[in-house]
Amino acid sequence: MRIKAPRPLVVSFRGPEGPYSLRFTPNVGDWGGIVEVDIAGAALRWPVNRIDRDEEGRLILSGMTATKEIWNDSFWFEAIVEPPPGQITYWGNRVIWRTDEGT
Repeated sequence: MRIKAPRPLVVSFRGPEGPYSLRFTPNVGDWGGIVEVDIAGAALRWPVNRIDRDEEGRLILSGMTATKEIWNDSFWFEAIVEPPPGQITYWGNRVIWRTDEGT
C-alpha cells in the first residue's frame, strides 16, 4: 500500500563494492524524497518515486538509480528499510540484477 514519506532515515548495506549507506530525506508534504548513497567513493543522489508498506508491514522505498559513474547503467531499486536489517534489490529490464543485504 502506498504511503506518505516517512521521517528521514539511514540504512546500511553491503554489496560487491563494499559497505554503503542509504540516507533518505523526504520531500516536504509529498509522497517521495531523495536518497543519497556513497558507493565505491561515488556520491550519488537518487529520486524516491514510491514509498510503500507491504502486507508484512515492511517499509519499501523505490525509484531509479543514476549510477553511470560506477555501474555504467541505471536501475530500478527497491529498498526494504524497515524492519532492520533490510535489503536493496536492483532491477534492469524486469530482471533482478543484484540484491545487497542490510547490515
